[in-house]
Amino acid sequence: MFSRPSLPKTHEEFTNDLAQSLLECQQITQLIFENRLNEALRKTKEHLLHSSISFMQAGMTFNQDDIEATIQALRHTTNMAKKYEPYRPWITFSLTSKPVMTEEELHAKLVYAEALLIRALLTFIQDQGLFSFISGALKIKECHDLFAKLAKNNDPSRFSSTISHEHFDSGVRMGNGAFNLMIANLPQRIIRCLEFAGFSGDRDFGLKELETSAMSNGLRAPLSALLLLGYHTFAAHIFGNSDGDLEKSHMLIEHYLKRNSNSYMFLVFRARLQTLHCRLDEAIRTYEYAIRCQSDWKNLHHIAYWEILWCHVLQLQWKEASNMAQILLKENNWSKATSCYLLATFQFEDNNALATDEIIQLYKRVPELKIRLAGKSIPLEKYAIKQCEHFLVQKWLFLPALELVYLMNGFYILAHDYNKLQEVLNIVNNALKDLELNHQNDQFYADSYGSGLLLRGVLLYFLHRYDEAHQDFDEIITMSKQFDEKSLLPPNAVFEKAMIYLDLKQKQKANEYLQKSLNDYKDYQLESRLHFRINAAMQTMKQMDNDSNKKTIFNNKKTMIFEQVLNFFLTLLECSKFDLIYLAWLWTLFKPLCLLLLLLFILPAATLLFVYGSSLFCLIYKHWNRLKVDDLWHGALNSLAVLWELQGSIWHGYEVEGLEHIPTKGPVLIVFYHGALPIDFYYLFAKAWLYRNRRVHVVADKFVFRIPGLGTLIEAIGIQPSTPGICKSMLEEGHVLAISPGGVREALFSDHNYRLIWKERRGFAKVAIESKATIIPMFTKNCREAVRTLTFGRRFLRYIYEKTRLPIVPIYGMFPVKIITYLGEPIPYDPDVTAEILAIRVKKEIEKLIEIHQRRPGSITQAILDRFSCFSMK
Repeated sequence: MFSRPSLPKTHEEFTNDLAQSLLECQQITQLIFENRLNEALRKTKEHLLHSSISFMQAGMTFNQDDIEATIQALRHTTNMAKKYEPYRPWITFSLTSKPVMTEEELHAKLVYAEALLIRALLTFIQDQGLFSFISGALKIKECHDLFAKLAKNNDPSRFSSTISHEHFDSGVRMGNGAFNLMIANLPQRIIRCLEFAGFSGDRDFGLKELETSAMSNGLRAPLSALLLLGYHTFAAHIFGNSDGDLEKSHMLIEHYLKRNSNSYMFLVFRARLQTLHCRLDEAIRTYEYAIRCQSDWKNLHHIAYWEILWCHVLQLQWKEASNMAQILLKENNWSKATSCYLLATFQFEDNNALATDEIIQLYKRVPELKIRLAGKSIPLEKYAIKQCEHFLVQKWLFLPALELVYLMNGFYILAHDYNKLQEVLNIVNNALKDLELNHQNDQFYADSYGSGLLLRGVLLYFLHRYDEAHQDFDEIITMSKQFDEKSLLPPNAVFEKAMIYLDLKQKQKANEYLQKSLNDYKDYQLESRLHFRINAAMQTMKQMDNDSNKKTIFNNKKTMIFEQVLNFFLTLLECSKFDLIYLAWLWTLFKPLCLLLLLLFILPAATLLFVYGSSLFCLIYKHWNRLKVDDLWHGALNSLAVLWELQGSIWHGYEVEGLEHIPTKGPVLIVFYHGALPIDFYYLFAKAWLYRNRRVHVVADKFVFRIPGLGTLIEAIGIQPSTPGICKSMLEEGHVLAISPGGVREALFSDHNYRLIWKERRGFAKVAIESKATIIPMFTKNCREAVRTLTFGRRFLRYIYEKTRLPIVPIYGMFPVKIITYLGEPIPYDPDVTAEILAIRVKKEIEKLIEIHQRRPGSITQAILDRFSCFSMK
């Protein structure tokens, strides 16, 4: 990072040099993300940043010359970093041995810690001996301790400028965040060993540190962003049981692409997001565009080639997948054995599962290409070699490409496309029939049959046919002794049963099967991969328990508040000299007048204050956290959701039926009947955010965006203009979007008979079809009894609205009626249905919900009495 030091300098001279060096490093970093990598490498010859860029190159090529050049650069880096510590010969000396460390020492130690980590990683790649493994582990331990100590010395007062501290802070947070995130996501047995060695990890803390660094202006901010994106879009998906935070990832990607629209790495992550949303053709186009944008380092293209390969595999395009595997086998050095196995497998699938001499030769070649990393064989290569052994014995494998899709968690991507899942299920069923007819005498028939059962069970699980999935998994467990001794089938079947129970919220059963898959099976293929998934499932269970406890505590607090208020009034009554019967008579006499005053004056003002209070809170949150346009609102939304849920529960006894119909991921279009005021949307937003972890965006009329004082609330909630392009884009990105086809017209001019005023609107259906979104019909009982519009002069007001689009119809109410939102059965994407037919079907579903749940004509009195079960009427 710094330039090469020469003669001793004064503090002022060094401060100026440091500021200049930091500026130069930022400019060089900018070159990297502008895809000018060779220029960046040339300009860093005299900087400590040179070793980091050299490491990137070595990591892409695995070339020994590049690795050796990087090691030389790292030696130069560490030697230079030590020169900034004149009073101590070893930089790893205790940070507490000196009361106050200078600015230059702190920056030097940070650079040293980063160089030490890179050197340790290179040790694992370069030399596979035991001594090198121990040496690398010790370097990582030293690096881990250095970052922890630097965090304790992260004091802004020690730095000459805010920007100098921001650069240092971003690096310390990046290091600590990465270590915490990495360690926290390791399997429990590894974590226990690491804790004994002095390592510790906290996933939430790691994510928070990386997010803070990524959104700063510090030198390491882009690298922190890449680490975060790598976790959310790759690690969480491949080694977990779901995707990471894709909404947060999208915001981060777009934030950095606004700075460098053609940045190769961020374009790759944009394409990866599209892949995770199962927009595979679009993802391939984005990967290809990223390749065209960067020509300095051809080896960087291999990341895109690898991803394009899997996009073709998920679409069962074996020829195109073979072409990508051929490129990787020829040009890439990461794992040639894996590339060779992929090429052989895709050619085998493309040839209708018939072995040719070329395919046989490729399978024979795989074992010759295996390598060792950190002194151990690569698990995926060991799996590939075992599959090759089976193939060479029987000249046939059972759906080997789909088994790879399972191992790479590819079915979580296909889960976004019901039709594709069904297509793959049909392929597996047909393959199982063929297996029983033509391959019963094969040596590895049992393994092939078990593999088919596992694939079918997982597909049935994603199709929510849980009982059938259980049957397949149970059959695998029963057949355990018939499989190859190191078969991955039984432990994975047990684990998938646990995942079904977890989906059904049967946590005790889920935990039982997770423990069984963890403890009852040892030394099977890809054991570590499954342990990662088990650890992720246990973290999900832990999060569910925490959420449940929070909800229980929250409900208990609400109950305590009600009890305290009730006890207070009872105490007053006990102490009062008034006769209770006389007091009750007075209340009966003046009750209508009190309610009228309350409704006419207090409630409308309170509602208005509530909405503007929410907007003010968002504004304060935004400025307090220095949020920009694309930044994250999670903290504010958590608070608002709790507040809105509390208000809805107290004032309306608000409930939701069918909240489970909102999936935890994937595009969803909620189509709803519009009451006079969309208060039901705010309450649904709160419920979905708190209990489904989904942010429900809503489409609003143009006039909403012109209401003064609500801009920040609109930004925080994610209210969208009613344009088809924006709606389609939101759904294609996997968001939940709510829309009322009746819009403001329905809000103002429908009545207590709950008529739908849609005219011929079917744009929402067209958008849903184009984005392959699931539609959920929605209706809120008594929404028009809570707030009503005046019927006097309605015809004249309707005429004014149609001419001017001004919503000037007076409203009144906010009566404390019982409100229940009903979410109907989801309507999945069907490519054969037209927009006209889909619009009619959705309209009928909403009318059906109204017919079943709503009393017509509506009655305010009865709606209030619905708050008490003894008066409730169907």
